[in-house]
Order: sequence, then C-alpha cells, then structure tokens
Amino acid sequence: MKRIIYLILFCTMLLLGLFCLSSCGEEGATHWYGSYTYTVKDHEVTITGYTGLGSHVTVPDTIKGMPVVAIDGDFGSVLVKELTIPDSIRKIGVLTFMDCTELEKVTLGSGIRDIGLHAFDSEKLIYNEYEGGKYLGNEENPYLALMSVASAEIETFVVHPDTVVVAGGALQSCYRLKEISFPDKVASLSDWALQYCTSLETVHIPASMEFVDSWAFERCDALKNIIVDAENTHYRSIEGSLFSYDGTHMVRYAVGQEVRTYYVPDGVVSIGSRAFERADNLHEVVLPDSLESISGWAFDDCLNLRSVEFGSSLKIIGSQAFLDCVRLLEITLPDSLEEIEYCAFQGCERLKKVTIGTGVTRIGRRTFAGCIALEEVIFLDPTGWKAQPLGWSTDSYDLNLSDPVQNAKYITGEHVGRYWSKTSS
Repeated sequence: MKRIIYLILFCTMLLLGLFCLSSCGEEGATHWYGSYTYTVKDHEVTITGYTGLGSHVTVPDTIKGMPVVAIDGDFGSVLVKELTIPDSIRKIGVLTFMDCTELEKVTLGSGIRDIGLHAFDSEKLIYNEYEGGKYLGNEENPYLALMSVASAEIETFVVHPDTVVVAGGALQSCYRLKEISFPDKVASLSDWALQYCTSLETVHIPASMEFVDSWAFERCDALKNIIVDAENTHYRSIEGSLFSYDGTHMVRYAVGQEVRTYYVPDGVVSIGSRAFERADNLHEVVLPDSLESISGWAFDDCLNLRSVEFGSSLKIIGSQAFLDCVRLLEITLPDSLEEIEYCAFQGCERLKKVTIGTGVTRIGRRTFAGCIALEEVIFLDPTGWKAQPLGWSTDSYDLNLSDPVQNAKYITGEHVGRYWSKTSS
C-alpha cells in the first residue's frame, strides 16, 4: 500500500514539475505561445514578437496563467490593421510596432504607463486629436496617451486633461517651447518625451506623476526649473532639479542654471543616466559621501567641467559616465570604488593625471580611450592586475602597474581595448 502511495506522490510531483517547466520556463529564455514569442521574469510575461497572419489582433492578457505586462520587441507583422492591447500591459517598447505599416487603429488598455519612442510608426494610423496633439486611447478615454504634436513649431501646448501617458518623443524637437505643464492625471513621461526641446526652461510635474524616464529631458539644454507638486509622493524638486521623493536618487539636474559649482545634496545614493548631460555652465561638481553609483552618460558632454570631487562611498561609475568632458584635468577615484564601466572617461582629451583607489577590481574596455593628454595613472594597489582577452583571442596579460607613466600608455594605447581585472592580493 505504501509503495502505491509513494508512486502516486512521485507521479504527482513529476507532473507538477513538468507543468512548472512548461508554464514558467527558464527566466530570460524565449518561448512560443501560438504566434507569439515571449520571455518570463518574476512570473510576468513580456511579448517579444508576433508571426501571425491576422489583420485584427487582440494581444492576450495572460499566457499560461501569467499576466502579460509588456510588449517589447519587433512585432513584425505588416498585415495588422487593428490592434487591441489589454489592460494588463504596462509597457510598450521602442520601435515595437514600427514594421506594422498597415496599422490603422490601436486600442490601448487602461493599464499602459510607458510607450517607447516610435512604438507606432504607421502613416495610416488614425489618432484622436486635441489642441494640436495626437492621442491614442480607448472608448472610455480617447486621450489616454499623448503620442505626438502636429507641429514642432509650437510655442505653447496644452495637454488634454485626461492624458495619463506622455509617450516617447511626444514633444520631441519642439524647439520653441519654453514651458510645459502636465495635467493632474499624467502618470509618466516616457523616453525622449521632451528630447531636443532646446528652449524649454520650466517643467511642471503634477502630483499624479509616478515615472519619469531618465532620458525624458535629453538635450533640454535651457532647462532651469523642474517644479514638482507638493502632493507628489514619487518625486521632489530641490533647487530646481528633479529627485526621487526620498532624495536618494537624482533624476535630472536643471542644466540651464547658471551655476559654476554644484554640491549634490547629502543623502543621494545614485545619479541617474543623463542627469547632468550637457550642463555647460558647470565647472565643478562635489559629490556626497552617501553616493554609491553614477549611471551611464550621467555627465556626458559637460564641456566645461574641470573638477569632480568624489565621495567616500562610491562603488561604481557607469559606462560613458564622463564621456567627452574635455576640460577635466585630474581625477582621484576613492578606495571605495569597485568598478569603472567601459568608456567611462573616453574623450576626456585634456585629462593628465588619474589616481585609482585600492578597491577597484575591474576597469572596462576603452575607459580612457581618447585621453590623449594622459601622462600618469597611479594605482594605489598596483598588484594582481591582468589585461583580459580581446575579441576572439584567449590571451591575457599580467600587468606591472607600478610605473604611472607606463600605465598611461597601457590604458590609452596597447591595452585600451581590453578590460582590466584584479585578483585579490
């Protein structure tokens, strides 16, 4: 009898295991569901492609019992004319429906919060229009998402009061626009939403705003003041710049301010991508001891930045973080720093001296490429370093980093294309 019970239990467990494998699959792997390809993360589905032949497509809201929360990939069907997106979808990625050239009608679900740049590019797509704006939505709210404006020549613009999402590139290249206020229902600004609004000085963020993409303000070179409603629980403004509500994350510095020396507030733990991009008035930045990470492109193209004082808790500098900061002369990286990602200081063509603290164990490829004036790279712990394989090669090189002059030649010349790693001493 026990043998039969054990056999039943074993078969049940086996079936449960097979069900889990078939329904969940390996996270990150691509799976098929009918005409859809998808991936799974945290028991949520992202649709990555569609190969069906239908002209009227309704995207499923669940796949194998898991909610479908995003569409991010090449949808890839030129036959689709009508598309219905369920309420479960929160995100639509960049260029997702670009190849759907026959697309005429899109119905968005009410759960949408992020629509990437050029997600819908069909010339046949019919929009709902209001005050020079083009919108997508549904029967209950035709103005759910602002997709674009009729003309980049606008000097003022009123967003429909029912709008929830400002899509990627929605106000792109509105070069005469100086001020924009978003109504009380707007919950998100997607990537490049205000890109190349080069005259934009003031942005009003409502209490409803939950998400601002780190690239939303790219090339808004005149931006002086980001004003956040006092009732907002996700963001706050500090001296005109945008921060997370708790003050631990810096989203965007108001780059148009005429400030030569800027002290990042104490308590900031991370600086977001593009946060200081093209802050041409800045000559010096002082980072707090609370700061742990600087994201990629954070100080990209700060052409007049001459000095950066790093705090004592910094752990990582992201890729291209100080790209083309052409007036930086000298940097001292703290002992707390662990990793410098690829191209972090590429193009800092006047940089002469670098001191690298004892905690660094990895330096990415081309970190100091184009630093043509670099004379000295001082490693406070020069032992145990290797230049790792380049391309398809398997060769690595032990590095003697006791000579600062030779180090500069290695890191800008002979071994510039390799990443460097350090073994524990």
